[in-house]
Formats: sequence, structure tokens, C-alpha cells
Amino acid sequence: MGKGGRFMEIGKRDVWTNERMQEARPDVLYEKIAADTMMDLEEWRYNAYMKRLLSRVDEGGLRPINKHVFTDISNGVNALQFLQRAKNIGKVVISLPSRMECRPDGEYVLSGGMGALGMVTAQFLMEEGAKYISLLSRSGKPSAD
Repeated sequence: MGKGGRFMEIGKRDVWTNERMQEARPDVLYEKIAADTMMDLEEWRYNAYMKRLLSRVDEGGLRPINKHVFTDISNGVNALQFLQRAKNIGKVVISLPSRMECRPDGEYVLSGGMGALGMVTAQFLMEEGAKYISLLSRSGKPSAD
């Protein structure tokens, strides 16, 4: 990360304290984001963040984290050995083919589907062949977004 950058932690495990980050990188602004809590308590804010995030990804303003991809589950041992060497930066991924097979004549219901995550999920379902998707709002009101 460049000098003066911003690190936004969305993880839940092995999260650094503000003090630890300050010792390691005093030039970096460190923020912890509890997305799960935000979804429940401040849905409007979560939806706004997701829209901004997806927009920046679409525009190329955010680069994905480095990843080392192992294809097929049969390479699981190789992936674990790679992790044991502790030389990786980013994520180690075992890529599996999509097993989602949406029936074009079936209907798919997304509960809580009116927010940003629901919209992304609905888009995924359409890409997988779904034609009839019902989005349900938890609050009973359409999202203002």
C-alpha cells in the first residue's frame, strides 16, 4: 500500500488493533468496517457503500487483491503446501466450476433482496439462466436506492 493510503478492514478474524497498525504503518489510515452489523442497523448506509464500491470496481478505480489460484479441488494439497511456505501476498484460492444451474422455467425468491447485495445476487442468477426472480424487502418498503 502506498504512503498515506487507507486500509479498510472488513475481516473478522486476525484483525489488527489500531495500535498495531499505527506501529507498523503510521502513515496509513486504518478503519474497521463491520459490514454484517451495518447491514442490520444501517441498511441505507450499507447500500450506499456497496453502490460506491461496485461503481469504483466497474470504473477500474479499485484493483483486486493479489491471488494465487489453484484450479480444481484435486490441487488442494498443492494450495496448502503453498500456504505453508508463507511467501504469499494476498489470497490463495481453489477455483471450482459453478454448479449453479438455474432452470429458466423456475422462480427464484430473494428475501432481503432489495439492497445492493440482493441486486448483485439477482444479476448473478440472471447470468446463470434464471428468468423469474422475486425480490422481497425485509422492511416491506422498496429501497430508496
